[in-house]
Amino acid sequence: MEIYLLKSGACLAILFIFYKLFLEKENTHVFKRFYLLGMLIASFGIPLITFTTYTEIIQSLNPTSIVIISTESVSENATILDYLPNILWAIYSIGVIFFSIRFGKNLLTILFKINRNQKLKLSTYINVLLNEKVIPHTFFSYIFLNKQKFEAKEIPEEVMIHEQTHAKQKHSIDVLLIELLQIIFWFNPFIYFIKHSIKLNHEFLADQAVLNQGVDSNTYQKILLAFSSKAAAPLMANSINYSFIKKRFTVMKTQTSKRKIWVRSLLLFPIVAFLIFSFSTKKVTEQIISETETNAVEDFHLKIDKDEIIRYKGEVITFNEIPNAISSYKKTFPEMDLYYAKIDVEKKSSLDKLSPFVEIIKKSGIEKITACWTEDGATKAQLEEYNNLAKKYNAQDKENRIILMKDIERLEYIYGLMTDEQKANAEPFPNIPPPPPPAPDAPKVIKGVNDKDANIPPPPPAPDKPLPEEDPIKHIVKLAEEGAHFILFEEGPHFKDGREIDAEKAIEYLRKYENLTVKIRNDYDLYTIVEIRAAGC
Repeated sequence: MEIYLLKSGACLAILFIFYKLFLEKENTHVFKRFYLLGMLIASFGIPLITFTTYTEIIQSLNPTSIVIISTESVSENATILDYLPNILWAIYSIGVIFFSIRFGKNLLTILFKINRNQKLKLSTYINVLLNEKVIPHTFFSYIFLNKQKFEAKEIPEEVMIHEQTHAKQKHSIDVLLIELLQIIFWFNPFIYFIKHSIKLNHEFLADQAVLNQGVDSNTYQKILLAFSSKAAAPLMANSINYSFIKKRFTVMKTQTSKRKIWVRSLLLFPIVAFLIFSFSTKKVTEQIISETETNAVEDFHLKIDKDEIIRYKGEVITFNEIPNAISSYKKTFPEMDLYYAKIDVEKKSSLDKLSPFVEIIKKSGIEKITACWTEDGATKAQLEEYNNLAKKYNAQDKENRIILMKDIERLEYIYGLMTDEQKANAEPFPNIPPPPPPAPDAPKVIKGVNDKDANIPPPPPAPDKPLPEEDPIKHIVKLAEEGAHFILFEEGPHFKDGREIDAEKAIEYLRKYENLTVKIRNDYDLYTIVEIRAAGC
């Protein structure tokens, strides 16, 4: 709202200054009337004009979200600046209320005069006869006159023509419009200057109508002096005003050539164009297109890295070498109509410096240019998904861990997107157990052909046997005598797959440590395997 008020005020000031310098003293009153009204409409309308520029942004197949973190701190101790907007709005509201009351009071005063006094209707005008001494004035088709002077026929015909012109040309519409605008923009000083100029131009128009009746200008000026006074007239009525007399006499003698009117009118076009360009609203709308759409046509592709180094086809080039690169591209693909260019930037701030690139590419005949900024790393949502999955599987026992294939693929995909910093702050990547070795393809046994013992597959390994509840040391000694193999699984990365130890070492571990897990299994009935696992393995 504040920006709009500043823009409209600036437009009003520029257009009014032009009026005061080039138009006010010229004898082109009809044109000036429409200029003053059009100036108000333009000043309050130009800031509302919006020019939309469409910019194409390529959406990456792996889009990156941008999180903006506010670093503003909130002060605990409020100052006068914190309340300044509320104070200003309160002052503005008081002004609106004051001028609204004044507008209503003046309008009611005129309506009371119409209803409470004698009226004489003559053709399209209505004379309202007042008992008090008043200056002749007009409100729409009502002409207010002193009753005594009217009945004594002391009001000259020239004055009546003057007031009837106000009524005929509906000057009261202009006055009401500026009064309503004054309620809303009461703080703008140019509103009061324009209001004065509108009423003065109304007097010019009425004077011109009188002189067009063949009245001598000197005689008419004397009549004006006789009927003008410093007595107050209603604010929303047109009246003969003493303060306007000097300027009116000057303009009566002014003659403006048609050529002068055309020249000064033409000056308005560049001024209006300047105002529209400077004070209208510019809006940039991003049109997101996918990479598949851009790849559907041949394009000229530049990359600008974080150090603002320009690369084309992986090679470093200078800014001035871009036209040569485009020419080279056209020679490489002479059958293609090159009309599309793409610029990838690694640093967001580089987007604000692309105007020279756009200009130099357009000079080479390329019609469509798109800029794309993609940030390295996984998105916030992807990081959250990865951490949840990794935490879930890291909580499972390492040896008995079971990970779904789809989760493995998802973890590997997101981990591959992550930056080094993101990897350092994320959950550790779960230790994925290797898949079991594939079983050897057993030959198909055909009775009477190859049904020998060598072709018959061995039975599956026997399930693990628990350690007997009797003295475990004696049982281990017995197994050692029978030729058992001992595998020790210790805590630590180097022994995660286990290592074979002799019977003495196995018995020493069993005697020395209490928190051990022992599993006994047969390897296809060839020999017995004893697995000894330390805590955490």
